[in-house]
Amino acid sequence: MLRAVWGMWVCLVATVAGCLPDLSAECGSAADCPADRPLCIGGVCTFTSPEGDGLVQLDRAPATDAAVDLAVVDPPDVVVEADAAADATICTPTNESCNGVDDDCDGIADEEFGGSPLTTTCYNGPPQTANVGICARGVSTCTAGAFADCIGEVLPAGDEACNGLDDDCDGQVDEGVAPRACGGGATVGIGVCTAGEERCEDGNFSACLDEVLPGVEICDGLDNDCNGTVDDVEGVGEPCAAGQGACAAVGEVVCTPAGPACNAVAGEPADEICDGVDNDCNGRVDDLDGLGAPCAVGVGACAAAGEIICAPGGPTCSVTAGEPGPEVCDGADNDCNGVIDDIAPEPCLVGVGECQAAGDVLCVDGERTCQAEPDAPGAEVCDGLDND
Repeated sequence: MLRAVWGMWVCLVATVAGCLPDLSAECGSAADCPADRPLCIGGVCTFTSPEGDGLVQLDRAPATDAAVDLAVVDPPDVVVEADAAADATICTPTNESCNGVDDDCDGIADEEFGGSPLTTTCYNGPPQTANVGICARGVSTCTAGAFADCIGEVLPAGDEACNGLDDDCDGQVDEGVAPRACGGGATVGIGVCTAGEERCEDGNFSACLDEVLPGVEICDGLDNDCNGTVDDVEGVGEPCAAGQGACAAVGEVVCTPAGPACNAVAGEPADEICDGVDNDCNGRVDDLDGLGAPCAVGVGACAAAGEIICAPGGPTCSVTAGEPGPEVCDGADNDCNGVIDDIAPEPCLVGVGECQAAGDVLCVDGERTCQAEPDAPGAEVCDGLDND
């Protein structure tokens, strides 16, 4: 019989299909395994094969290079051909690696448990980006004793895109994505007009933000309508006036913070005088108090009625007195001295003969009258007089 140190797994490579371990205890290395299951194969401590597929355990006798007696412990029905015993090779199973060798002594090289090809995770990007963001490890399959291409790995995409993903696998989503220019048109860069920008927000580019289009021109020192001219508000530069009468001033419409305004400054009003000018700047010329009131000049036949008007010397009556004439007995003040019919007395006689009386002619009630009464007639006597 073949003999080996107790607890060592061996394979008769020439005759046995393979050795599968007991999956009864997990391990990271042989140091984790108990004395009765001293090998760590495929992450488990083992000493027997529940499948009975060629795994054998030797007795306590030390193994030698010479032919040994084989003590088949489990399973009992394993048969070792006599002519193969001399060619049998005793091997110690280890974890399978991709090298074209049957490291775990199961008759198959470079395989996982269950017979599938040996694989390993792989990643060709910067190590710190593996499984970060969109980046993911791939799988490499052992082929002809070497691991082939890394299949399924996702590497950093380079520049970050606006998609709600961490394309460059640095742990940040959509960081540093430059805004996209939008809007504008032919007036971009003229006056206040600027293009807008679409910003990356929540994985998508936003609507066009901060675009400035031509607007209504206002007085603010800017070219609001983007026509290349600042503050060209309608009416600016046209002639204008401020104030009235003597206060009137002329200028032109200019822009101010409050909007278009005339730059002319009206004068200060003064007291109104009779000079044909609106001195107090109220829109009325020579509008002194009392103007238009009735007035009269002269007396008697010279009297005239009018109204108070302005004259270069000041307010005056609009009419002049008539020229005085010789006084006559007509019930009027012809000589305009304020006395009616003030004619000079003239001597007069009334009556005849001895009845005659002397007096003065006076104007009474517009008629000239001799102010004398004749004497009463007497009896005629022969005295050379007209007594009666």
